[in-house]
Amino acid sequence: KFLGPDDLVGCLKEKMQAAASACSDSIPSNLQRLLQLTLPTPAQHGHEFSDECGICYSYTFGSHIPDTACQHCGKFFHHSCLIEWLGELPTSRKSFNTLFGNCPYCTKSISIKSSS
Repeated sequence: KFLGPDDLVGCLKEKMQAAASACSDSIPSNLQRLLQLTLPTPAQHGHEFSDECGICYSYTFGSHIPDTACQHCGKFFHHSCLIEWLGELPTSRKSFNTLFGNCPYCTKSISIKSSS
């Protein structure tokens, strides 16, 4: 449902009705077809990686790219996001400079070395 004045959202309603029969399982391709535009990809911005962080859903965090992957599901995380995630979980534990906990995606064990 589109919210707003009919003169502004009317064209979006018409496009959605026309494109409804051609919907696929891919949300980005549905949005591109519905809005008749091309969504940017990481490659168009000069990044050499293809996955966003599984915690903050961003490709970059400052100047950092997701560089830590879960050994079980392969999902990538920013080092700092994973440290903060594991640090907040009551089931996580710390031994020396390593945090141990569960992956936010597959809930299997994951560990990461912290700087403090």
